[in-house]
Amino acid sequence: MAAKSYSSKEKQSQKSRPDKFTSKIEICESADLIYRALSPQGDLVERQRSVYSLKKTGDKVVIEIFAADMVAFKATTNSIMRQIELSLKL
Repeated sequence: MAAKSYSSKEKQSQKSRPDKFTSKIEICESADLIYRALSPQGDLVERQRSVYSLKKTGDKVVIEIFAADMVAFKATTNSIMRQIELSLKL
């Protein structure tokens, strides 16, 4: 089996997106409010062992989480959920 070669741009993309654990969350209720609450950090938030992206499409918010390990995945997911919960309480 031949080794797959990657361009430098593809290698950089792979480095910045750990994807051992992934999740895609779609939120339809209060999408504008949730997007405004999460967007000050940017549409792509990179941490040491995880990355998440934020997109608003129509009347829903889509959050994709990529993490290198389960602990990073859980921490990132919990952080996002806390921010959403707080935004809905205000």
